[in-house]
Formats: sequence, C-alpha cells, structure tokens
Amino acid sequence: MLHPFNKLILLTASSLTVISCAIVDPHGVGIGQYLQGKNANGIVVYENDQAKSGYLNCPNMANLEVNMNPKLKGFVNCSISPTNASLPFAIRVHSENSPALNMTYNTKPFSLKFAAKAECQAQLAGYKKDPKWIILEENCSGA
Repeated sequence: MLHPFNKLILLTASSLTVISCAIVDPHGVGIGQYLQGKNANGIVVYENDQAKSGYLNCPNMANLEVNMNPKLKGFVNCSISPTNASLPFAIRVHSENSPALNMTYNTKPFSLKFAAKAECQAQLAGYKKDPKWIILEENCSGA
C-alpha cells in the first residue's frame, strides 16, 4: 500500500503528464508522420507524407494549420500509417532546400495525395509557382 505522500507524488506526476500532453497537442491532432485531412464524414480526402521525408513534423504542421484556420479542428490529424482511402490524384515533390528557415538539410521527396482532381490541380499550380520546389511526378488526372 502506498504512503499518502507517495500517492500525492504519483497523482501530481500523472496530472503533469496529462497537462503537458494537452500543451504539446492543443488541438488533438495526434502523432505520426502522415498529415491527413478528412471530410465531414471522417473519410480521408487528403494525405501528405512530408514529415516522413524529413520536413516539419506532422503534429507541428497540423496544429499550425488549425491555428491558421480554426474551422479545420477535428478535420486534420496525424497518423502513424497511410490511409486506405482511395486517393487517386497525386503529386510527388522535392526541394534541395528545407522550407524551415531556408536551411539546407537532408530531405527526401514527399507525396501529396487527393480524393479530388481540382484540389490536386490547385496544389500543383501552387508548387509550380514557387521555384524552390521540384515536381518529380504529377498525376492530377487520376490515370
């Protein structure tokens, strides 16, 4: 049986763990390397594996997105594994320079996958406008 003082220490440590998790993940986006966007039915309609390829980690990206657009809360999350949802439209992108602080470090190409052709085309157009990104593959036709 625990001494009352030890119970207090255990309770305090448990409370601090819960509080620190809430601070680290304020929007409940979870952990993992796959940033996923979901529709109102909870189906993944967008996936980005940028974090898996050495760029900004997923929880930071997801929380940043929710901070910039609070309506995304509950629709953006991180997963440890890729989705099984059908995402037939895709782009594969790479940059020799890190998007974080414009510092060079070892990154790999990453993929963006979409359920909707129009979203794929819009994202592709955005990446093409920025000269730091190299489009390695694009399949916005769904072929």
